[in-house]
Amino acid sequence: MLRSWSFIVAASIAAIVANASSAQNYPGHPIRMVVPQPPGGNMDSNARALSDILARNFGQNIVIDNRSGANGIIAGDLVA
Repeated sequence: MLRSWSFIVAASIAAIVANASSAQNYPGHPIRMVVPQPPGGNMDSNARALSDILARNFGQNIVIDNRSGANGIIAGDLVA
């Protein structure tokens, strides 16, 4: 009986906390989009066009961060 009662209390607390955390705006800060190519290339221009669409949908600024070099490993390490 005590075990089932503690489960009900724990589930109730989890539901209250989940409800309170869902009220926060996401994302609450500018989004950084990492592009593994130098500025001025095809991938950069595509990322900038996509960032305009995403900025309108999310309501946040999108910052393009070009990290070229080492065949994309530098950008991959930054994201990881």
